[in-house]
Amino acid sequence: MAATSKASAYLENAQPFNVPIDNPLPIALLVAPTSSAQDIVESVTLKSFRKVVGYDTFNSILKKNRDEMKDPADHYNVTVSLMIRREPQPRTGKAALDVYNPG
Repeated sequence: MAATSKASAYLENAQPFNVPIDNPLPIALLVAPTSSAQDIVESVTLKSFRKVVGYDTFNSILKKNRDEMKDPADHYNVTVSLMIRREPQPRTGKAALDVYNPG
């Protein structure tokens, strides 16, 4: 399967998702499977979201660089729940014999 057809198969199985933050525009995401065309994202449910105040301060402490400039970006902690369906592999050839009932 070519890379473009693989990417389009993943996008067919994706779900758009919006987080309604305080700004006029929501945060818009596209949740898509990336490892298997058998995976289908059926739903994405928002559980919670909140703006993280002071993230840049905590990040500067972790980097041990307290003199960095203040990060003007807003940071959000978003929790979601996913429902994903995996289609079974197509069967090929003869069915495997039952080892417990060889007849």
